[in-house]
Amino acid sequence: MLSVRLGRIDRVLYHLNAWAEAPRKLITGGRTVRLDGYRLQPINTIDVLGLDGDRLTLLVIPPHTNANDAHRTMMTAAQPHNAATVDGLLTISQRDRDTRNQASTAQERWESEGGTTASLRLAQLPG
Repeated sequence: MLSVRLGRIDRVLYHLNAWAEAPRKLITGGRTVRLDGYRLQPINTIDVLGLDGDRLTLLVIPPHTNANDAHRTMMTAAQPHNAATVDGLLTISQRDRDTRNQASTAQERWESEGGTTASLRLAQLPG
């Protein structure tokens, strides 16, 4: 259905810390789709880009969400001219938003200081 609106899909953008590590590209139907993780991509969204640059933002409902609440949220998000924010649609409180932002900032700081790389180097030391 996305290709009906966007044509051939070129890229998929996701929040780097919100998803498991993904390959840099996906081959489907003989075509290559680039998968790009960014820390500035809003959490709970995925952007899908067509070859001509058209963009469609998809809302990702957390898997533990009550089915009725998830359906209501998706119906609200799909309304024409809906201008609600992701946090507003998911009824994320300011406290939860602050906690999420602090966790993301801490993760970025850890990685920028050599987090994953340093851990791997330590694990490879003899003895």
